[in-house]
Amino acid sequence: MSAAVLFGFFLALAVCTGQHEKCDVFPKDPVIRMGSDIEIMFRGSHHSLCTNVTSYSPSKITWTLNNKKIDEKFYAVINSTIPAVSIRNFILQTGRVMCHMDVDGKDIILGATTIKAFFPPVKPTNISCVTILEESFTCYWNSGHKTQLPTNYTVFREGKIVKDTCTSESSPCIFPSDLWSNQKISVRAENAVGVAHSDIVELNSVETVKLRPPEHVHVTPYLNRLIVKWERPMDTEYFNVTCEVLYRYQRQGTWIELVESIKMGDVNEEGVADIKVEQLCARYNVSVRCRFQEALWGDWSQSTPVFSSLDVNDIKFHFWRKIFTPDEKGQRRVLLMWKGVPSSCTVIDGYRITIMNLKNNSCPMKSCTMLLKTSSSRLNVTLGTEEYKITIAAYKNISTFSEDSITVPAAGEDCPSLKEVNTVANDNQITVNWTAPSRPAVRYVIDWSAGNDYIRWHFSETTQFALKGEPQKLYRIAVTPLYENCTGQETMLLAYSKEGAPGDIPLVEVSDVRESSACISWIPVPQDKCCGFVRNYTVFYAPDKGTAMDVTVNSSVHEVCLDRLQYSTVYTVSVMARSNGGQSLNNSTTFRTSSNGRSFSRVLIGGLGLILFVVIGTLCFFMVNKYVMKVPSPQFSTLVPWPEQLYQKDKNVSKLLIPECSENISHSLVIFPISFDLDIDGISSTSGEDDCAKLPGSLTKQSDSSTELRITTPPPADLLGVHRSPIATAERVNAGEVPHDQGSGDQTSIGPCCKSFVGKKECLSKERSPEKDGERQPFLQSQGNVPQAYVTMDLFD
Repeated sequence: MSAAVLFGFFLALAVCTGQHEKCDVFPKDPVIRMGSDIEIMFRGSHHSLCTNVTSYSPSKITWTLNNKKIDEKFYAVINSTIPAVSIRNFILQTGRVMCHMDVDGKDIILGATTIKAFFPPVKPTNISCVTILEESFTCYWNSGHKTQLPTNYTVFREGKIVKDTCTSESSPCIFPSDLWSNQKISVRAENAVGVAHSDIVELNSVETVKLRPPEHVHVTPYLNRLIVKWERPMDTEYFNVTCEVLYRYQRQGTWIELVESIKMGDVNEEGVADIKVEQLCARYNVSVRCRFQEALWGDWSQSTPVFSSLDVNDIKFHFWRKIFTPDEKGQRRVLLMWKGVPSSCTVIDGYRITIMNLKNNSCPMKSCTMLLKTSSSRLNVTLGTEEYKITIAAYKNISTFSEDSITVPAAGEDCPSLKEVNTVANDNQITVNWTAPSRPAVRYVIDWSAGNDYIRWHFSETTQFALKGEPQKLYRIAVTPLYENCTGQETMLLAYSKEGAPGDIPLVEVSDVRESSACISWIPVPQDKCCGFVRNYTVFYAPDKGTAMDVTVNSSVHEVCLDRLQYSTVYTVSVMARSNGGQSLNNSTTFRTSSNGRSFSRVLIGGLGLILFVVIGTLCFFMVNKYVMKVPSPQFSTLVPWPEQLYQKDKNVSKLLIPECSENISHSLVIFPISFDLDIDGISSTSGEDDCAKLPGSLTKQSDSSTELRITTPPPADLLGVHRSPIATAERVNAGEVPHDQGSGDQTSIGPCCKSFVGKKECLSKERSPEKDGERQPFLQSQGNVPQAYVTMDLFD
């Protein structure tokens, strides 16, 4: 069923089309004014099959704009048969409107139209007209912004004699010439969506006249002047004409323009101008233009080039020198600079330079004089530390002109320099100011350069000078005062016409890293890499997980020590350089603080050292107790009772007392330690007093209570300095013989040691008693060690 309906519907459309009864959307592809309203309709013949289809109904019609459904509140049905839609304030450049109808659930497009919106033309302004005598009357205007639609312009001219129009698609529009009446001019602009009219402008026809450029302009150079001649403009024989002469020349890379005004009478005469030359031997470009009374200026004539001439007697040199730092041999490089005749001038052959040593009137080089070409304007020479005079002059053949000279002072003998010199940068210009010195200066010399660029210089009689500079370029500026009889020392300054961000910091290093501190150092930004003066440095540092911190120092500081850091933590550090024109930040660097610092190491080493000292001391104590023999105290001896009176009289007496069996002390006794290999016999407890009495040099007891011990025999010979072999003496004693030097009765030998006890006396037996060896107590045993003998005596009467 639905297929049949659709077939019938399309058949009806075909029939309608065939019968030239269109069923479509109207208006078809309209062009409207931007922002206006428009109504779109679907229209067909009243008796057409389009409207007689069973499924057709105006209420079923829907509308879309660029595939978006239009709100149904803008729908309407005209005369109950024509569906329509209204679009308000259409501001799209292009919009596609389509008509839809639902047929048995199918969306059928009945028709479509494309709407284009454009702006109307703009009101023409700035109307002006130019009259070319006997040729044309041309009007110009400003048409404003383009509307993207073809626009036609109509210019209306109304005068006393003529009233006409001119049409054009753009400015200008040309009329025939009419010089004898005032004109009223207006312009109308029209396109598909609108019309605009300009204001009416009234013009004086004479004031609109523009003369043609003069022809045949000739320039002749004379001494210090130029003569310019040109022909009078056409058709001006009976009118007053004013002309201007423009001449341009170049000075220090800058073009200078000057204009001379010349009035011409109302006769057929030639135009002439006499121009004073501002720069000798310079290239001049000359042009001429004219105007009729108070009318418009005509165009400039074609430029005519010429070189000004030069009087060699008028040559004025500007001569200067730049002295550089002496080398290790004391030689100074001196740059000679001068401003003389331009290289394009041919009135001279070149320059002659003479250098003389004023100390000995000698030449510092092979020849005192050097000849240079006219194209030369500077010369490098090497001079010693003495004072020199340098002279320059222009020469032609064998004649010289305009001589000038300067003095190079001896090293260290310059006059005073300027004290207060400063610079101010503004708008790419550097202004140098200085205070006049107390000593009157004739003039000042300012020289400047940027990097390795050409050194420029200028003489000034004031205390201020301004120079144009390139942005972000470092300039070295020197100011030198010239006094009456000497030249002052230059004052050097550094300046930027406009600062930028400084260059990158070449290197950042981290050193002396501890558990809570570290030192950050960096190499300052080189001057040749800077685009501005570094004002300060900022060190940024932050732990891996923590807040960033920073430290700012002035430009003279290149190291910062950070403290209160977290131990065993990774830090990220970077350094930023800042100038008045910006800042630059180097690549970040990382470091880790120590786990344990020096204080911990010192405590650890100190503790280990103390422990080691205690261990070594303890080992030494046990070794001494084990291997070193103790010296017994005599007061506790079991061999001889210690006199109580002596002990109480002097507690610091010697440790061991060896008394002799004698009544009186007849000599002093000195005992030396003696080493020998004899075994000392044990102490006998059964020997009687006779044994003791029989021994030479024996010890006798007078009374039990007596505390005096006297040695009745002289000291042994070996104690008096006679050397005796201890081994031989021991052998004789063991054999029962008396040594050879003790054979006589008045000589005494060292006998056995005796001990006094209360009520009995015991002596060391001279001979060994085998049967009593078991009862003997050992007094001293060698055990392979060297025996030690100690004797302490307290002598008293």
